[in-house]
Order: sequence, then structure tokens, then C-alpha cells
Amino acid sequence: MKLGTRESSLAFWDGERQTYMVEGEEKVMLLMQLGRELYLYLKERTTQIQESVQEKTPAEHFH
Repeated sequence: MKLGTRESSLAFWDGERQTYMVEGEEKVMLLMQLGRELYLYLKERTTQIQESVQEKTPAEHFH
């Protein structure tokens, strides 16, 4: 039995596979959490950049 192939994960559901699936789900949860944190960080940075651009733009019109 080869671990990590699609065929084996469909064909076998034993204790070993069960722990493997749980580990996989934990990795997915971690990735989703990281993705959410990254999204929130980038959203915050984008807002900060937009605000700083808006602050600079009016002054440039006086030149």
C-alpha cells in the first residue's frame, strides 16, 4: 500500500489512514487560518496605503 496516493486513500480506511486524514485536516485548518490572517493584514495595509495616498494627493495640486 502506498501512502499519499489517491487510490490508497479511497481504498483503505484503517487506523493508520484515519490519523493521516486528521493530520491533513489540521494542515488545512492551519492553511485557512494563515490565509485569513494574511488577507486581513493585506487589507489593513491596502487601507493604510490608500489613506496615505489621499493625504498626499491634495498637496500635489498646489505645485
